[in-house]
Amino acid sequence: METPTPPGRTNPDSPRSHRDRTRRTRRIATDVNVTQPRTRQAEHYKEQSGVSRVDRPAAHGGATVGGVQHGDWIMFEPYWLGDASAFTARVSAGGAGGTIELRAGAPDGRLLGSARVAGGGGWDGATFTTVTGAISRAPARAGKICFVFTGGSGDLFEIDEIAFTTPS
Repeated sequence: METPTPPGRTNPDSPRSHRDRTRRTRRIATDVNVTQPRTRQAEHYKEQSGVSRVDRPAAHGGATVGGVQHGDWIMFEPYWLGDASAFTARVSAGGAGGTIELRAGAPDGRLLGSARVAGGGGWDGATFTTVTGAISRAPARAGKICFVFTGGSGDLFEIDEIAFTTPS
């Protein structure tokens, strides 16, 4: 006489239930391979609040994120920081300057790092400088990253591109 298969098992000799294999398959199916450049044009954000795209012939890619004021932000998704230890931003600062904050998940998410932008460089769109901020406690998975801009009143600076420093 044939032994019936117990409920939830596909093979009576298998120690794993059908539910265990299904769970494992779901876990594998949620893993995502994220291919991304180390350097990203700032104007290629997925979402933003308060900023605008400004055509600048001297900018890499021909445009910057401009009209940056206190509390504005840009978001990229999906983004995996992995073992990135720092970020750099190519900026033009004709205004007061300010700070670029890197945050996980949302504009008010966990602070991962920040870089100070000195003001007074001119709005000609041809004078750029690079600022750097260390990254700590980067998320283990891909997700949203936000760059939040803080400072005084009025336009603070423009951002051309953002790059991440990783071990070679």
